[in-house]
Amino acid sequence: IADLGQAIQLNPNAPKYFIMRGHARLNLSDKAGAKSDYDSAMALNKDSFTAHLLGGRIKEHELDFAGALVEYDKAVDARPDNLEARYSRGFTRLNLDDYAGMIEDFDIINAKHPTAWTHYLRALAFMCTYRYAEACTDLTKAIKRERNNINIQQLYYLRSKCHSAIGAYWPALCDYVTALKLAPQQTCMLTRADLTLLWQSLITGIK
Repeated sequence: IADLGQAIQLNPNAPKYFIMRGHARLNLSDKAGAKSDYDSAMALNKDSFTAHLLGGRIKEHELDFAGALVEYDKAVDARPDNLEARYSRGFTRLNLDDYAGMIEDFDIINAKHPTAWTHYLRALAFMCTYRYAEACTDLTKAIKRERNNINIQQLYYLRSKCHSAIGAYWPALCDYVTALKLAPQQTCMLTRADLTLLWQSLITGIK
């Protein structure tokens, strides 16, 4: 924040430094300071896209997800190809349990710039709408792309649940075992009910 303050002193008409400092302040829960910086950036840059994107970010940190969605909708309308706006709106839709809308935004993101995180988030939406086969596909892609940004055990654990839900019992068991091997100290994640259900499913599959 101090470095950005110096950058602003040297470049007082450059909105990007106000935006960067606003982001930093927001990450430190300094909402008033962030809003002040965003307002300064918007005063320098009359672009409506920037105003709506920053306005949505403020509302999101205030946990006003409905208000944030209104702002992000306007940002996406202004620049439909902007992935940052799509991501922000998709994540907000997930918080509002609008899984279909979230999947719509993340379909575009994953087609253009997929990451382990974007596949993981879309998998959560697929699971919430009982689309377990598609969730499995996303979780597999997340596992392949993962670079220490997500709890890898969580990915295997969720994929095991999806495998079990679609009747793929052996892959489900393998994922459970992998999750246990990756983090044996976190076995509390794998409940006895989980394992019992999986075992019963496996026996049913063998029969």
